[in-house]
Amino acid sequence: MSRAFLHLVPKIMQAKEPLKRIFMGRLIPLSLEITEGMADYEPPIEIPPDRANKGYKLLYAIGRK
Repeated sequence: MSRAFLHLVPKIMQAKEPLKRIFMGRLIPLSLEITEGMADYEPPIEIPPDRANKGYKLLYAIGRK
């Protein structure tokens, strides 16, 4: 059975907030803008194409024409 079939995830964001608090903890409000210095810089780490991506939440890609 798929999750879509069970209708477990609400479609409205306000209905998702209590579920996020249960599973993720206290929610932190995000600012409306991204500013210089709001987070520490971490240089990208190359992931070899023959290895599974485990342990990373953000992926960056460089596209070339």
